[in-house]
Amino acid sequence: MGICRIEIPHRFPSKIVHYGNHRLRLGPYTQATSIPTSIPPALEDLASFLRQGGCDAEAVLDMQPMRWFKLLWNGSFSPVSVLAGQATAGAMLRDAPVRELVRAMMDEIWAAGEAVLGRKFPESVGTVDGLMDATARVGEYRASMLIDWEEGRAMEVDVLLARPIAMAKAAGVAMPRLETVYALIRLAEERRFAALATKIAHVEHKVEGERKVEGGDKRCGWSHPGISSHNEAAPDPSRAVGPL
Repeated sequence: MGICRIEIPHRFPSKIVHYGNHRLRLGPYTQATSIPTSIPPALEDLASFLRQGGCDAEAVLDMQPMRWFKLLWNGSFSPVSVLAGQATAGAMLRDAPVRELVRAMMDEIWAAGEAVLGRKFPESVGTVDGLMDATARVGEYRASMLIDWEEGRAMEVDVLLARPIAMAKAAGVAMPRLETVYALIRLAEERRFAALATKIAHVEHKVEGERKVEGGDKRCGWSHPGISSHNEAAPDPSRAVGPL
């Protein structure tokens, strides 16, 4: 399996912006509580091949802590960026209460990850402070969840929030801040899609009504009200002979 930390928002179908980071860690896929004893030679060869192409690739033994470490950013900055009025990473860091919130959310994720795995994260994974400093260097970065929100796509709410919360709860760890943020952003997305569904239904109803008007009353051969399908004047019922 591989964990990639790369800042490349997909702006348009044919345009990807690379902000700078391209760190790739490769390792054997294992269950959460097990650690392999050695790295397969083929995996070492793959990492070496990628490094020759300029990629910051490394083969490692223990991948599970890196999955949780990647969640530190995605599970905090991403949802808060949407709830904070489509704020960039730089804007969130400049606001003291929001900065404290995302930092506290990272601490919750770190504690949950160690509880779920049943071991401490190795020093090689990184630190929360280091991740905050790296975010400050990026500046006005827009999180992937924010981009999904702006472009009307479904966000990764379940993967980034609901599932980690459930795993932490099963391990006996509370995540009050993550649970609060999850509740808010889930409702925001549900309401948005409900409003969109209502708008689509309204448009479909309007289009169907226009089709009926254009088609007219086929039994009489003229459109209602008062417009013939052949652009002819509709017959005047007051002048009709016999029943229409």
